[in-house]
Amino acid sequence: MGCLLRVVIRQAGEQLHKLVAFGGRRLPGDASLLSRRLLYREDPYGNRLEFLEPAPLRTTEAGVGEPAASAAALPKPLLMCDDLKVRVHAIDVLDPTPVIARLREQAREAQAKFELFEKMVTRLRGDLDEEAFLRRGDRVGSYLSGLAGCRFERMLRDWCVHAAQALSDRVQAKGQTL
Repeated sequence: MGCLLRVVIRQAGEQLHKLVAFGGRRLPGDASLLSRRLLYREDPYGNRLEFLEPAPLRTTEAGVGEPAASAAALPKPLLMCDDLKVRVHAIDVLDPTPVIARLREQAREAQAKFELFEKMVTRLRGDLDEEAFLRRGDRVGSYLSGLAGCRFERMLRDWCVHAAQALSDRVQAKGQTL
């Protein structure tokens, strides 16, 4: 068990080391957003053990400027490259039954995510109404991001329900069974 624990800890340490080395993403000049020292120790059997120092991660100079640079950059266009949307687009040549089932499943997933986002924004807002919260509340950025998540998941759920119903009606009109 001890060997397995050491392997798991080492793998986690290696993954965290990779994250620290790249700061979660590559930057010009191999800069890192986070830093932490990698320490070495030998065990009683002469094996070299690597571990990250227990101190918390430190933000590097590149990491301090990254949020501001990201906020100032031009936004990238939103890409809606989803396998389900491609299948719906090609429904005329596909069997609609698995597509309808996947649409219904996606609608359930979107509903669950919508409810999570809704709980989050309600908790952030507290007793304030939205207008008052936006004027003087804390964590307005998190609130607005959560609100965007609510709206997106609601839109996705509504589209999936509508598309599944339309395709089901079409199948039934042709006299096929689901």
